[in-house]
Amino acid sequence: MDSGTREQRIQANNERFRGANEAIHEQAERLGADMEQLPFLCEGPAEDCVEILRLTRDEYSDVRKHDDRYMRRWGTRIAKSRSVRSSSATMVTS
Repeated sequence: MDSGTREQRIQANNERFRGANEAIHEQAERLGADMEQLPFLCEGPAEDCVEILRLTRDEYSDVRKHDDRYMRRWGTRIAKSRSVRSSSATMVTS
């Protein structure tokens, strides 16, 4: 698999998981979910990743302020990305 194809797959996965997370966030807001942290999907490159990340609404909103940032399970390695913030379970990359 050439790097262009791999990079396109990674980007497609990022967008797919981001869309799912946006739907989770919208539903939580609509329903007025009273939770300190909400469950979100890892936005890493693996199509079969089932990691659940827990973020506060403020943490989630902070990630979404930047179109090029994605939430990933701690330790996910992706070429050409850099960690911009992390916690014990979650890192945000761009």
